[in-house]
Amino acid sequence: MKKISLKIEENILIALSLIMFWGALVYYFYNLSWSGIAIILILSGWSFYLRAKLGKEKIANIDAPEKEAVVKKNQSRLKWLIIIYFAIIAACFSLLAAYASAAALISPWLKVPYYFFAFYAISTALLLYIIAQPIKDNSKLWLIRLHYFLAFGVAIIVYKIGYGFDPFIHQATMELIDKQGYVLPKPLYYLGQYSLIIILHKFTGLSIYFLNKILVPLAAALFIPGALAAFLKTKNKNSGSAITILALLALPFNLFILSTPQNLTYVWLILLIFYSLADHLRGLPLILSLATLAIHPLTGIPALCFVIWKKISEQKKQLKSSKRKLINILMWLVTALSLPLSFTIVTGQSWQDISLSWNSLLSIFNFKIINTNVSNVILNLLALLSNCWLIIFIILALSGLFIWFKNNRHEASLIIKIASALLVGFLLSASLSFNFLIDYERNDYIFRLPILIGLFVLPAIVIVLNKLVTKFLNGSKMGLIGSWLFVTILITASLYLSYPRLDDYENAHGYSVSKTDILAVRSIAAQTNKPYIVLANQQTSVASLKELGFNHYLKVGSQQIFFYPIPTGGQLYQYYLEMVNKNPDRATMVKAMDLTGVKESYLVVSKYWQASSRIIAEAKLSANSYWEINNGDIYIFKFIY
Repeated sequence: MKKISLKIEENILIALSLIMFWGALVYYFYNLSWSGIAIILILSGWSFYLRAKLGKEKIANIDAPEKEAVVKKNQSRLKWLIIIYFAIIAACFSLLAAYASAAALISPWLKVPYYFFAFYAISTALLLYIIAQPIKDNSKLWLIRLHYFLAFGVAIIVYKIGYGFDPFIHQATMELIDKQGYVLPKPLYYLGQYSLIIILHKFTGLSIYFLNKILVPLAAALFIPGALAAFLKTKNKNSGSAITILALLALPFNLFILSTPQNLTYVWLILLIFYSLADHLRGLPLILSLATLAIHPLTGIPALCFVIWKKISEQKKQLKSSKRKLINILMWLVTALSLPLSFTIVTGQSWQDISLSWNSLLSIFNFKIINTNVSNVILNLLALLSNCWLIIFIILALSGLFIWFKNNRHEASLIIKIASALLVGFLLSASLSFNFLIDYERNDYIFRLPILIGLFVLPAIVIVLNKLVTKFLNGSKMGLIGSWLFVTILITASLYLSYPRLDDYENAHGYSVSKTDILAVRSIAAQTNKPYIVLANQQTSVASLKELGFNHYLKVGSQQIFFYPIPTGGQLYQYYLEMVNKNPDRATMVKAMDLTGVKESYLVVSKYWQASSRIIAEAKLSANSYWEINNGDIYIFKFIY
């Protein structure tokens, strides 16, 4: 193969992956002080040099020579179209920024005006036309990256305080590590992301809050298009690859809108899968798998199994048929059983308790009946599309695997094997009980396995989409225009459906952390210098982490309890649920104070909470005092033992 120099984004990807891997190891066995960071950078630099030296002879030629047969008139027109595209994209970002809010939001679409979708649809249609023209592949990729970032970045712009629950916990943890070099106990997960963000923070001066907020949307937008391009270059030589990459935005992309360690591993797993199948750079799959493992083992274990399995399968000529079969069986069993075994260790259940749970598999197919009372045709079509997404995904995956199997039986078989192993792993894991988590969070871990299966079969979907794109590009003009409009509509619909929403079909329920939550935390902290506890919902609780950090633990016997209800599976949150779902009486508050050994406690009730009027009226009767935040958005009730 022809040698080329690495692109800057690939160098960045390798460097970030090495920092995450070595950062996790150094932090776990040492710390993230300046001396620890120096060790990480030395090890990362040495690894980067070693990989480059050993990998010189195998760098795939993914940049075929460009055709320069473009008429000057067309070039001039394209330049103007690109300028118009940039103007529309700038308008989209400006609209998101203009309607950014620090209020408690269920959905960004409650703030962003409806005509934003018109701008997004026009920019999408325009970009589809631009990347269909004979311009440089690298230019196409950078335009697609910008569009990806717009799609993935809505939440990080609209939610001023922050979107989600977990990022605030990770932010508070990283800020504590940044101050003292470590936190105890040191877990075996998250360390890759923690070390990366803390190192970037120390060297760039950017806040941990900002880096943590932008990491996943930016990394997904920057790196995924390049990995898809590398994969498609090895499968075909047509001009439809860029359109295929952009058309993938028609699939759900909610995995990439929120920065959590788990979501970061999804990004790295996608990169690992596509670069591995493209045989793009020697050593890159192993580096990506180790980085993924350093972030979270739930994704890292299958990632490492895939790399090892693929490497072994490439040695098939040196192995006898019987040995190949034995190795395939062993690798299949390792892949299928590794995660269920890991879960049994976490949950403390015995292996005899595990059985196949087919009900969990069926529960994935959760169809909602179309509401015939809704007269909004667009909402009806969006609800229908949302219902059919999984079926469409499965049909595309099976079709792609069939096409792939005919052209490259070896690669397709490997994907089928690992997907089937993960499916069995999911069915086994689904029988376990996660009683240490609150009821509505207990399925979170096991239902990440179907996501992993979907990511492993994603190359098959890319293959079939590329076949369709090629067919339409070579078809009639009317068919091309029709497909162009259809893809534009699907991508725009996907943008709406990939974010939390509140409409006639969907109620996301989860409010964001608001400025009022932060004001409530500050107000309570200003009331007293004595130890106290607060019973509050998740949003106010994580606001306490953002404002006050992890410095407020109360010792209860051999345990330490945080003074706000974190985690939600803890006893304090159960007392909070008693106060808001039953009766907000003094007796429950006294039990909470007895548990923690404090003499002061506070109940925080948000206006948006169900039956908040009743709760507030009853709490006024039993509390020693109370006050409002932000004209009644939040009520705070003080109880003294």
